[in-house]
Amino acid sequence: MLWALFFLAGISLLVILVVSGQAARRESTTRLITEYNQATRRLKQQTTKHVKKVPGHTAVKPLK
Repeated sequence: MLWALFFLAGISLLVILVVSGQAARRESTTRLITEYNQATRRLKQQTTKHVKKVPGHTAVKPLK
């Protein structure tokens, strides 16, 4: 009967490890997406500022 207790404890530990691993992956993915969005937004702002600073330069017109 003692083996069943150890078995259940092992299974519980395995489940805890899997669930915590999934939570950590989800958190790191969310952080990566957030940082990517911030960097992209910052790059767009810097590009817009640079285009405005260059005299005689206009933004590229889209093709018709």
